[in-house]
Amino acid sequence: MRNIPSSIANLSTNLLHLYLGENQLFGSIPSGIGNLHNLTALTMDSNFMIGRIPEGIGKLNKLQLLHLHKKIFAGEFPSFIGNNTQLFSLFLGKNNLEGSIPSTMENCQQLSKLDVAFNSLNGYLPGKIFRIAALQFLNLEANSLVGSLPREVGNSKGLQTIIVSNNKLSGEIPNSLDNCHTLEILLIHSNFFHGTFPSLSSLKGMLQMGISCNNFSGLTPEYLEKLRHLQYLNLSYNNFEGEVPQEGIF
Repeated sequence: MRNIPSSIANLSTNLLHLYLGENQLFGSIPSGIGNLHNLTALTMDSNFMIGRIPEGIGKLNKLQLLHLHKKIFAGEFPSFIGNNTQLFSLFLGKNNLEGSIPSTMENCQQLSKLDVAFNSLNGYLPGKIFRIAALQFLNLEANSLVGSLPREVGNSKGLQTIIVSNNKLSGEIPNSLDNCHTLEILLIHSNFFHGTFPSLSSLKGMLQMGISCNNFSGLTPEYLEKLRHLQYLNLSYNNFEGEVPQEGIF
């Protein structure tokens, strides 16, 4: 195993793609990485690196793809990521990142995929994330996020996947979720959501819905029988009552 040499900062500034994933690298990312100001893709996933994500990455304003998952990065979720306004894919999952999700993420209006699952993030899920028009994939699983699912979620018309399982989220699911017409995967199990589960009858393309281990109550949602493409459904460990629908997948 070897460190990434600090001389990496001296590579040609014409370099566009730097892929170092799936190796035996350890140590920290050299702070001079920000010198490679024409980088559009940087991947260092699945290594043995430690320390904080250096602020130099925030200087890479042409960066479109940043994959630093499956490592041991620590410290606060870097707010300077909001400087990378051209990002369309950000994977920081399976690290030891702490703190809240910074509101500066709203600056990344090209962001299509955001994965920060399996960290130690806390605080509220900011509604500003759902002002990112390009967002299609959101994975926040296994953190310690609190508060409710923001009603702004309905602004993300192109969302296809929402995963917020295994957090400490609570409150009712906003009716605005029904505006996410392209949603296919909704996994919100193992939280503290409660109340009547809203009608999501507009989400005709739903493939997976996992809402188990919450405190939902009321009747089993009847509209579920109309979701013809549903492949996975888990309603267990809630407080639903009454007759189970008879049509469709039932």
